This record gives sequence, C-alpha cells and structure tokens, in this order.
Amino acid sequence: MTPGESLEGVLLPAGTVAEVDPAAEPPGTVAVSLPELPGDIEVSEAVETEPVDVPLTARLEPGVAVLRVYRDALGDRFKVAGDCPELPLPDTVSARQGRPDVGLGALVVGGTGEHPVDVCARLHTWSESKTELVAWVNRLRLRFGDSFRLVIADQTGWEIPWELLRLPPDRTGELPAGWLGGIVPVSRRLTVEPDAPDKHTHGAHTCAGETVAFVDTDMTADGEALARYGAHQLPDIHDLLDILEDGSRQFGLIYLGCHGDFDPASGTAFRLAGRPHSDNGLVRTGVSVFELRRSTLAAVASGRPLVILNACHSARSVLDERNNDGTSHGFVRVFLEAGAAGVVGTVGMVGLHDARRVAEDLLRRLEQPGASIATALRDVRAVLAAREDALSHRQRRTDAGRDTVLSFLYGFMYVYFGHPDTDVRLSTVEPAGPG
Repeated sequence: MTPGESLEGVLLPAGTVAEVDPAAEPPGTVAVSLPELPGDIEVSEAVETEPVDVPLTARLEPGVAVLRVYRDALGDRFKVAGDCPELPLPDTVSARQGRPDVGLGALVVGGTGEHPVDVCARLHTWSESKTELVAWVNRLRLRFGDSFRLVIADQTGWEIPWELLRLPPDRTGELPAGWLGGIVPVSRRLTVEPDAPDKHTHGAHTCAGETVAFVDTDMTADGEALARYGAHQLPDIHDLLDILEDGSRQFGLIYLGCHGDFDPASGTAFRLAGRPHSDNGLVRTGVSVFELRRSTLAAVASGRPLVILNACHSARSVLDERNNDGTSHGFVRVFLEAGAAGVVGTVGMVGLHDARRVAEDLLRRLEQPGASIATALRDVRAVLAAREDALSHRQRRTDAGRDTVLSFLYGFMYVYFGHPDTDVRLSTVEPAGPG
C-alpha cells in the first residue's frame, strides 16, 4: 500500500513501513503536527514499524495528546511515543514493554475465562511497569485538567486494552488513582486504504439526522431504549444495508444491536447477526466483514453519522489466513472508510444485560448538547470503575463482587474510534399517548 491523503483527528492513511537505520537517532516528537503513521502492520514479519516522519495537515487542538504505539525492529516489543506541543513523550522502548497477552477478548470470555478479579489484578500489575507512560499521562492531567483528551494510535495489532491502563496518584496528591478510560476521554485511530472515499471529517463533527437501527430478536431491550429517539427500527440486518445504499438519506446515528461472532483467522466467520442456518452449518445468516466491505454504504458517506455496533467483538480485527495478505479487516474499519464520523464497538464478548445497560447509559449521556462521544463513554466507564474500586478485597471474591467486576470489564470493552470532540445531536420524541 502507498500513503494516502492525511485526515485529521479520525483516520490516518495507510502507508508502507519505512526502512530504519538501527544506528540512527530515534524519531523525535513534533511541535504542532502529527507524524504520519504506518499502515496495517498486523503481520508476522520482524519489521521496524516506526512512524514515517511526514506531517499531517492537521494540528493538535489544545488539550489533545496522541499516544503512538508500534512494534520495535524485532517485532516482540512495543514502543510508545507521545505527541503534545506542550508536553511531548520521547520514543521509549524497554524489556518491560514486551508483547503482552492482556487483550480483553481473550481474558474475559463470557465470564468463563480468567476470574474477573484476576484480570483486574493482572492489568493493575502490568500497568505498574509503564512508568514513563503513566508519568506522562499524569503530567498531562495536571497541565490540562478536565480539557485533557487522549487519542491512541496503536499499530501493534496486539489488542492492548489501553483504556485499562492503571494510573497511580501523583506525588502532590492532586490526582487520584484510577483506570485511564474512566478518567480521560479516550479515542482511537485507525489507518484507511488510500482509495477510500474522501468524505471523512477533517475535524470535530456534529452527527445530525435520523436514527436508524437493526436490533436482533435477542436484544429487544435495545429497541426499547432506541424508541426514545424515534429510531427507524428494521427487522433484518440486510434491510438496514438496503437503506444505507441510499445516499440521499441523512442519518445522525446508525445502531446495530445483535450478536457478533469472531474468528481471528477468518473474515467470513467474523460476522454480525450471524447464526448457523442449515444442517451442515455452511449457510450462515447475518453479514461477514467481507460482505460488508462489498456493500454500498452511500448514506454513511453522505451523512457522516455515529455508528454504534453493540455486538460482541465488533471492534476487533482479523487477518484472514486463507487470503494470507497481511491485511487487517474489521467492521470499524469498514464504517470509517465509508465515511462514518465515529464508531463505538466492543473488543470482546459482552453479556446481554450489560450490553443493554452500557448502550442505554451512553445514549442518555449523548442527549446532552455538546457532549462529545469520547467524554460520554468516559463517563459511562467512570461509574463502573467507581463501583469496582469501592469493593473490598473480601467483597471481590463474593458472587456479587465478581458480577460487579465483570460488569466493569464489560463496560471497558466498549471503545470509540473518531475525533475526540465529535458529538451527536440526539433528540428525544414524545411517547405516543393512549389510542
């Protein structure tokens, strides 16, 4: 792939990986503009994945910092660098930043993986060794206060749950300890293909227009919550895709509430609303990530909506083994490349009850005029984090405590891709009176 055109805030261009002289000085930070990130590097080759030092057209807004994460030359450790005009973080790598196995999609499998308390303890301990990074984040918290927003551009493909980086209190006592995603509005970045449509937002965007949704039969509670916003609800995911082909429609919110199936090695098994549909299991319902890529999402390009994918695994990516082309595929990427201003999805399997509660809480917070998507999701997580932090050691080991911690982890599985200041104009409708 070759580098594409720069896009501010939401998406970065796909690009080739630059060859790096091992003896050269590490790349420095920039004063006002971000260096271009490499393209998809979720491959097995041991290649250096340094950012290419080509500035984007975008400038960092006051209070915004960008955390860049990428593999080292051998591919078994990661480097971090922070871009912020006032407080840059120099490129760092150490033995303490080896490839972690802490992805929530693998650790928390419908409550049957590691005990939720052990997952939290693991992430707490993992965070302790990231001393330079957490110190940088705390300096930014002190410098910008409530206006601090963090954009994470993680190019490793290792599903690192940065929202669950545990921040220690600062030495002055001004900053409390806590989980990053429950303290700071966090947004994530992807790269896009060079031939993607040129209708992406170049900055903060207000998503405005109709609300359209597909809600699966097992998630009717989502539909009840969406009725508050006058959502046009469709009975089948293919009905939704039919409507999204119409570029004359103006949607502010596109919502999918359904099951999600994930296979890290298969783009056809990575599906939304998919279920076995025949005796031999070969015919499947729903839509695979490959099928969605072929869809004409003209309404997404014309309206630049927020897309909420309230489905298990919806924010994950796959490298299809049969294609074997080193290309990452995901539902988030498809919608962003189609022109969505932002996408919210999940990085693992989420319980139905918790999925409904997170979505409903998020929608309620987005009703507030000017509330950014990143801030609203931060506030959803903050409530769950406070409940988890309030548990005593003994309470964590009870059934009720386990459920509280599991709900906390489920809530932090929701991640946002988009500009940190993008919001949505979400208006409510009056309930229908008695007939």
